[in-house]
Amino acid sequence: MKNCQFCQLRRPAEEELCQICGAVEFDPSVEGPPADFGLRLIGENRLAAAYEYLEGLVARGEETPEHCHRLAWLAYAFGDLRAVEIWSHETLRLDAGWIEAHVLLGLVLQRSGRWAEAAEEYQAGLRRPATPQRRARLEALLERARTNIPEY
Repeated sequence: MKNCQFCQLRRPAEEELCQICGAVEFDPSVEGPPADFGLRLIGENRLAAAYEYLEGLVARGEETPEHCHRLAWLAYAFGDLRAVEIWSHETLRLDAGWIEAHVLLGLVLQRSGRWAEAAEEYQAGLRRPATPQRRARLEALLERARTNIPEY
């Protein structure tokens, strides 16, 4: 097996269609996939392939807040709430200002009935600069979380 020159994932043989990205050509001049390849896979609703691809990037040391955040959302789509927490925390480790990671963590904590912790995540997101729409959404999520906390 060789790696596909387009998506860099394992491919049965050079002459066969890549099962991940669908590439037929095996052009040795291609340096690698485009920078937005993971996002393209997501856009094509090839979520498992996108997850595998993005995990591979992180494993090779190409860890960015964007990659980790996309992995967190994919884990959410798969229902793997523990992975969502891990990838969201990794996103925040790489860039503490990533509001969307706080939103996603809050949603996961809500689903687990951990309303107070969800409220903390929403509050952390509100402490960051945000668009008026994002701020309104965070405030609505925070209010919903607070209504489910007995002491409020």
